[in-house]
Amino acid sequence: MRKNRLFWILLTAIVLLNVIPLGNDTSKTLSGKSFGLRLDYLIHLTAFLGFGGVYIYGMKSGRRTFENQEWLKSILIILPAAAGVELIQHLLPYRSFNPLDLLANLAGALLSALVIGLVGKRSS
Repeated sequence: MRKNRLFWILLTAIVLLNVIPLGNDTSKTLSGKSFGLRLDYLIHLTAFLGFGGVYIYGMKSGRRTFENQEWLKSILIILPAAAGVELIQHLLPYRSFNPLDLLANLAGALLSALVIGLVGKRSS
């Protein structure tokens, strides 16, 4: 069985983008408003929502991230990661913690968990 490495690539990219110093100019660029909502919140939400797509891709292509209970293990990694990457920023002197970013991360992770849970339970 082929491994689904997209899960780990996405998780690594999210962690790296949340810990490397991007500078204030990047933050200002991402703060533009779209439909009355800050663009960076949408980016946070869709980054974690991407795990749902990665899971569905893995199911359709026969690529598994974990050998058994894949849906449960995926959810148990995604939800703490959503909170963890934002909380790590609180510890970094060159990044800042934003509770609304945390909520956007968690919203995307919860939507992914819902997708993964529904698809995973149907296929098992």
